[in-house]
Amino acid sequence: MLKYMMLTLVFMLMEVRLSKSNKLKFYYGTISSGKSLEILRTYYLNRDSKKIALVKPSVDTRNIGVIYTRFGDQTKECITWNENETLSQILGETKYDMILIDECQFLNDKQLNEINDLYLEFDVDINLYGLLRDYQQNIFRASMVILGMCDSIIEMTSKCHTCGEDAKQSARIENGKVVYEGNLISVGFNYVPLCNYCYLNGVLK
Repeated sequence: MLKYMMLTLVFMLMEVRLSKSNKLKFYYGTISSGKSLEILRTYYLNRDSKKIALVKPSVDTRNIGVIYTRFGDQTKECITWNENETLSQILGETKYDMILIDECQFLNDKQLNEINDLYLEFDVDINLYGLLRDYQQNIFRASMVILGMCDSIIEMTSKCHTCGEDAKQSARIENGKVVYEGNLISVGFNYVPLCNYCYLNGVLK
């Protein structure tokens, strides 16, 4: 009898897992591909029917405390996630239906594990938005981990700043030239989307 009850419980848990409708999505693209605009669009489309948290890691020190998009110069206040805080701490007691996280390429391993645990244990949709590669063409470690976590992966497209072809690189510009060396995280540099050819050959307008 006990064995039968245990098997029944196992199958019930399996059904719950199979019936989970929440999703974990990764939206990636180069600079100026509309990632932050997509966050705000998703927020405004769903805010009346869902409780939504907007989150950004503290490592990104540009536009602190807000989600900012260059398209239309729009901003929306967000929660800043410090590395020494857990996801539960920053979200508090509020039960959210959807969590939108910007600049996810800067998340550390602990933060990524917390996101994955939250997604697996609770009925909450989580969308992650960020860069796939840095300006040196290297895939961000966080982005690589996220690729293996997600149900859906959506590429946000942009056009090359120079020739108008599909952009694949986020180029760092200094003194009117494409630069390929330097600190990974630096404030004050200008970045533009470039196709592979224009990036590798340093072609700018």
